[in-house]
Amino acid sequence: MPTLRLSLLPKSAGLGRTVALLPHDATVAAEMAAIARRRWNSYSRNASIPDTTDNRINDLARGVAEKFTDGGWPMVGPMISDYRWLCEQIAPILAGDN
Repeated sequence: MPTLRLSLLPKSAGLGRTVALLPHDATVAAEMAAIARRRWNSYSRNASIPDTTDNRINDLARGVAEKFTDGGWPMVGPMISDYRWLCEQIAPILAGDN
């Protein structure tokens, strides 16, 4: 299977640094997209905090980080800002605002 290499740079990134959280193959990218869509769509049923775009982005970042970081949530640390940036980019697509 061909590899999918993406080089999006978050606001926090320095020059020449690619985001480590991006999937490296199409299978992982598809899995990440499916999880993001499912998490976004289930937010209003599961969350006890107000349903705002910012709250959805935070929830989405946490969910994706938990799933795709080795060791889960306890190991995310400062990478949460990269996950949040990625989720800010895809939120308009998930919300249907594109």
